[in-house]
Amino acid sequence: MATNIFGYCDPKFAKVENVFRKLFNDGWEFEGASFSAYHKGKLVVDLKGGYSDSSSNAKWKDNTRTIVFSSSKAVGALCIAVAVDRGYCKYEEKVSKYWSNFAKNGKENTTILHIVNHQKISFNNPEVHFLEQAGALGITKARDLAKLFSLMIRGDLISKDLAKRFYEPLLKEKDVVLNALHVKGHGFMYEPHPKKPGKWLVGHPGYGGNNVMVDPEEEIVVAYVTNGIKAAGGDMVLPYRLLRNAVFDSLEKFPKENVLDGTLEDAAPPNKEFYIKNEELIH
Repeated sequence: MATNIFGYCDPKFAKVENVFRKLFNDGWEFEGASFSAYHKGKLVVDLKGGYSDSSSNAKWKDNTRTIVFSSSKAVGALCIAVAVDRGYCKYEEKVSKYWSNFAKNGKENTTILHIVNHQKISFNNPEVHFLEQAGALGITKARDLAKLFSLMIRGDLISKDLAKRFYEPLLKEKDVVLNALHVKGHGFMYEPHPKKPGKWLVGHPGYGGNNVMVDPEEEIVVAYVTNGIKAAGGDMVLPYRLLRNAVFDSLEKFPKENVLDGTLEDAAPPNKEFYIKNEELIH
């Protein structure tokens, strides 16, 4: 049973804390994790627990940070959005406008949007591996990750008009590298809203279960970071999914789920229809 669980939780979101504790007590969290949520610009959940390094019995602390893998791609996408919003560039412009030598070897017509949508260029090059790239090297806390995107949807980093462009995906197609359906756009990825059929959460999942997602209509941001690598990804990761759903359950306008009435093994799975029959749903 985990004893190193601490942080802050608004009483209205008490279910999130209950789920967080149960995940550790039932063994779903076997290392360390942190989960934070913002609602309308206010921090409502900031929970931590477990170990930063269980092999040395080092407990997770308030300032513990961990690698979030591809969740940092959402941060990279936001950086591009800030540049676009300030007029430094446009998504539709060719990369060669800003980097003339880029226009070689068939890359002449590659746009900035192609790059952020992962539609062009391979990073499988040893010379590129030395770059500071947002795709793999982000180290952060759940609270900081959630706050960043709370600032985005509140209009403090980019205009709300530009942010609205990110709330619907541009592409719903199979990724030729990963051989799986990816719903994405402007550098972000999307997952089905747990309470609103046909609506999306926008952000970016990371390897091992790390995730940051935004509901722009409700002004909710959730961020989950963990050093206990999970086998699945996105909302297929049970700890993230239950914590995310508990946040929405805590809002009175949404119907409640009785996740805690049974074991976590009985928790409702994600939208299997979306993942299993995605080929049909795209068309």
